[in-house]
Amino acid sequence: MKAIQLIWNKAFLIITLCFIVIINIALASNDYDLLYMTLAVIPVCLAIYFMLLESYHFILLITFLAPLSIPINLAGGSQLYFPSELIIGLFTILFLAKNLHTLTINKRILTHPLTLILLADLSWMLIACIFSNIPLVSFKRLFVRCCFLTVFYFGFSSIIQSPQKFLKVFIAYAIGTIIPVIYAVVFLYRHDFIIMAHTQMTKPFFVDHGLFGACMAFITPFAVIAFLHFKGMNKLVLFSILLIVVSGLFFSYSRASWMSLCVAGVMYFLIWIRIKVPVILLSVSILFLLAFIFRNDIESYSKANDSVSNKDLFQHVKSVGNVKTDASNTERINRWKSAGRMFADRPFTGFGPGTYQFIYSRYQSHSDLTRISTFSGDKGSCHSEYLTYLSETGLPGFIIFLILVLYSFQIALKNIYRSKGMSNYLSIAAFLGLITFYVHGLFNNFIDSDKMALLVIGSLSVLMWVDNYLSDEDAKEIEQEKILTFDISKNVD
Repeated sequence: MKAIQLIWNKAFLIITLCFIVIINIALASNDYDLLYMTLAVIPVCLAIYFMLLESYHFILLITFLAPLSIPINLAGGSQLYFPSELIIGLFTILFLAKNLHTLTINKRILTHPLTLILLADLSWMLIACIFSNIPLVSFKRLFVRCCFLTVFYFGFSSIIQSPQKFLKVFIAYAIGTIIPVIYAVVFLYRHDFIIMAHTQMTKPFFVDHGLFGACMAFITPFAVIAFLHFKGMNKLVLFSILLIVVSGLFFSYSRASWMSLCVAGVMYFLIWIRIKVPVILLSVSILFLLAFIFRNDIESYSKANDSVSNKDLFQHVKSVGNVKTDASNTERINRWKSAGRMFADRPFTGFGPGTYQFIYSRYQSHSDLTRISTFSGDKGSCHSEYLTYLSETGLPGFIIFLILVLYSFQIALKNIYRSKGMSNYLSIAAFLGLITFYVHGLFNNFIDSDKMALLVIGSLSVLMWVDNYLSDEDAKEIEQEKILTFDISKNVD
């Protein structure tokens, strides 16, 4: 094995020198086609090298590059986020080729209930693709989801073997956000920090401020846990990372992201005082019941609220409840109603994954149209994870997604209440991150972005891995008790 490693290291050095020579030749001869081709091949070679010999470092590379990737236009109007999506695709091919050939994927990963739910979700997506109105779009979306699950779920849980290493993966993501956050803050500074500039400040790294804010909210619990409990890095470095992430969250001006983190904070308080799972579920049910009882008062307040998103921060926050004149809110309602009408038209299979934005325009009602409404399908999608599932995959897909949400709650709380040390801290961070996603999912849908999918599916991988790890620890304790009992009885005799 050492001989193979030595050969690979020498080959890596030789290939690196060759790339340097080719780049210099291209620059000297002004041959930019050769230069661009060489720069495109470098990530592929690095990916192959790391995947074959340094799989864990390859994962760190993917998570670090995800927030830094930028869109590149391809033929046919498609986009590729480079280099993260290219490396994810390559990782998928290499991982499947390696593991399907040797059948080395842990059976406990494959048979875990969380895995079965994710595979059920994937299977129903396939059925929805078959009956899709736009099959090409749907099968593309299915392929992307398969890649995400392969890398962020099966890849993570198969290669990463300690809670400390899992936490490093999310720290790498947080480090990757440093440049986008600085870029966004500088952009806002040049525009006097007016809130209306938020729509452009995150490009080209993030498609909009909503996705940027959602990712910042998701990674915040990991940054907090790393600062408080991780001993593998300097505290000043970890505090700086936390400060940058929180700054990014604040300057995202994403009201849904702020709200989602507040809900995660409330959930952490309930965990901290060790409220039982049934009590938490009962509390959530009571909140929904109160909202239903006082729905008329809430509706009256919303219609009376005339605050709109503008350069004033207080008015921006207050406009959350304005469903009368705030264009962002009223357009969301238009999209939600359109999704409901689509579901009513095709309740079983939906219109197919990824098709909402191309079809919903015909389901808009004239009375719901706003000044930012469109009929060309080029200004976002449903603005709700839940309604997207309902309109694109029908009732079965929506139910599977709800089961995934509820089961992730159950397994996360089980892990938190029976684990200690870094496993406990990691489970808390993953759970709170998922809470921000589930709450934010009421107002936006970002699961098909690699920047968000990495966090969501990676956190589900964390919960599954910790559950299997704790089961192993329980088995060891039981076995140790048996040995101890045997030894004691032997000594007594």
